[in-house]
Amino acid sequence: MNKPLTSKQIPVIQVTNFDIQIDPSEVGLPVRVDGRKAYIYEHRLNDKFYQREKIVIQFSEDHPLWEDGLFQTKYYEINEPGKLSWGHEGAVMEVIN
Repeated sequence: MNKPLTSKQIPVIQVTNFDIQIDPSEVGLPVRVDGRKAYIYEHRLNDKFYQREKIVIQFSEDHPLWEDGLFQTKYYEINEPGKLSWGHEGAVMEVIN
């Protein structure tokens, strides 16, 4: 685990509902996010009209911003390997695998 993550490496999980519970160790890619162990994957929902995605990161170690160990958002992009930009305020996470 020393290489910057690219968007092509993120596993995609097709779901019928965004509330579906997933075991991240079974479907997620093990990564380090801001130096902390985590699993990353993308939920993809297709309701026949359009497709929606959200990124999900389940932390295995405590993170000061996400006390429940879960981060997820529909507003994200990886324009530079290892840099996951999210939200609308320019926040960035470092993600390596």
